Order: sequence, then structure tokens, then C-alpha cells
Amino acid sequence: MKIKAAVWILVVGYLFDFLGSWMKIMHMALGDFVLTMGMLGKVIGLLLLVILLFRHPKIRSFLNEKEFEDSFK
Repeated sequence: MKIKAAVWILVVGYLFDFLGSWMKIMHMALGDFVLTMGMLGKVIGLLLLVILLFRHPKIRSFLNEKEFEDSFK
């Protein structure tokens, strides 16, 4: 899976959240279900994004504490 897919899942989660909140304001049916799907989409998208970012080799080398060990003394 690529980072682009995680970003799209996050964007779709925000769209569902916006649509669900509009549906709840208008007292439409299934507004709570759409809000729940939006929340799940945001959580899954954010978790995937964080996992994929921390698994990227350039970010792992940036976060490697042994490279910066002498600069903190």
C-alpha cells in the first residue's frame, strides 16, 4: 500500500464525516451511520498514514537516534 492510498482514505473519511454531520442537522435517516463511517475512515486513514510514514526508509534514517547521538552531548 502506498501513502497516497492512506491519504485518500483519510480524505474520504473527512467527506463522510461532513456528509454525516449535514445529514444529522437535517434529521435525515442513516446520518449516524454515515458519521460512524466517517470516523472509522479518519481513524484508519490516520493510522495507515503514520505506519507507512514510519516504515519509509528516509524517515527511519532521519529518526535514527545514533546519527544524532553526538549532537545532544
